[in-house]
Amino acid sequence: MDPHTDHIARIREQGYTVLERAIAPDTVETIRDALLRIERDKGLGYAKTRFEGLNTVRINNLLAHDEVFWQVPLQPDVLAIAQALLERETLDRTEIESLERGETLPPPARPEEPVGKEPEAPRIAQAQEKSPRAFGLGGEGPLPGPAPGVTEAVDDELLP
Repeated sequence: MDPHTDHIARIREQGYTVLERAIAPDTVETIRDALLRIERDKGLGYAKTRFEGLNTVRINNLLAHDEVFWQVPLQPDVLAIAQALLERETLDRTEIESLERGETLPPPARPEEPVGKEPEAPRIAQAQEKSPRAFGLGGEGPLPGPAPGVTEAVDDELLP
């Protein structure tokens, strides 16, 4: 049995899971120090909307701020769980190495579709069609079109 099965099930059922001792204590301390440094250097403080949490400091896109944050998503257990949840939407190490060598990947295998059933549209296209205009993204960034689920703040969500 896959050691990540219970974590994957909890994420699907509850939306989260807890990986105890997934990162070494000295790495946790380094990450904590980096968070405090970024908060201080950027002059960040508590969020100003109920959505973000009035007693929460938000630092977006941590991976762009310091290399130390890459140790979290690339931690083997975290990566294995993420890849299982994303299924074919992520590449495994062998596929990445093939692309680095300039090779092309075969198209992903499609599950058998029942006869007469229309094939599903790609999920990203469906999300973009349903997604309202994204805050700060609308096609000018690296992603094609609005980011699903990220919208501009409504005025009444802001504090006076």
